[in-house]
Amino acid sequence: MISKMNEQNKIENAADMRGSLERHPNDGWVMADPYPLNKNSVRALHGVIRAICPLEPNLPDLEGRMETHVRRSMRYMHPILALGLLIAIRLLDWAPFWRFKGITRLHKMDRLDASELLASLAHSRLTVLRTLLMGVRAIVNTGFYDQDEIHEHLDYHPQEWMRNRIELRDRLLSGGSTTDADNIGPYSHIRID
Repeated sequence: MISKMNEQNKIENAADMRGSLERHPNDGWVMADPYPLNKNSVRALHGVIRAICPLEPNLPDLEGRMETHVRRSMRYMHPILALGLLIAIRLLDWAPFWRFKGITRLHKMDRLDASELLASLAHSRLTVLRTLLMGVRAIVNTGFYDQDEIHEHLDYHPQEWMRNRIELRDRLLSGGSTTDADNIGPYSHIRID
């Protein structure tokens, strides 16, 4: 009985919380400390970041900003996954050697050459190489495309979408149901009771 009352209070409190539609609200959320990396790993990460991120628009302090994103994201991962990502980054830094494309590491290569090398890995016959690159690309690109300058460059303003999601949440919490216009996929028939 108490558990059911606590659950009902949580739902009522959640319905009262609106939050801010700002990109970076001052809501008291404390980000995790960056995952610890040694100098060589940071150099490798910077090389991979330069090779993965698009050239335009040019972000000031690209490597530093993406490094912070990747390292903080790694803190939220299971330790084995974070270690796996670190190993993948280090392997990609050594890709010029094991791909027989040069005698220098990725972080020392020209940005365009490094980008072409990683692009060639995306078409490798070995699934493990394609998957390794996909995971690293995913975490770097999520940080890149979450930057304010990128949103501005793409003319992307998600506030309307966020308002629609809040309205959908209110409707579901008050016992309503979803519509096709809500665009939530194959689970639109599920109601919150």
